Amino acid sequence: MAKTTSEFRLNLLSKIRQASSVYAIERYITTATRTLSRKNVNGHLIDRFLDRSIEDLQADLGDPSMLTINERISAGLKYLQLAKSTLIEAAK
Repeated sequence: MAKTTSEFRLNLLSKIRQASSVYAIERYITTATRTLSRKNVNGHLIDRFLDRSIEDLQADLGDPSMLTINERISAGLKYLQLAKSTLIEAAK
């Protein structure tokens, strides 16, 4: 795992942007959230990790230079939001 959650998040976003398929994006996000949970990262920090990841990908959607990877970014957003809702449901 990266030294900080910020480095870990940037690594995840890089993988999402370069993913070969939507399945790979889903796998990267699932692995990232499970890794954070296994490392006993506080649920609030995982939630913030997901929020910042979503914000970064949404910012990429507006960038005209990223047009070729918008599909991957959209899929990444979808699975990050799904991971966030799953985390919220688990906390109830």
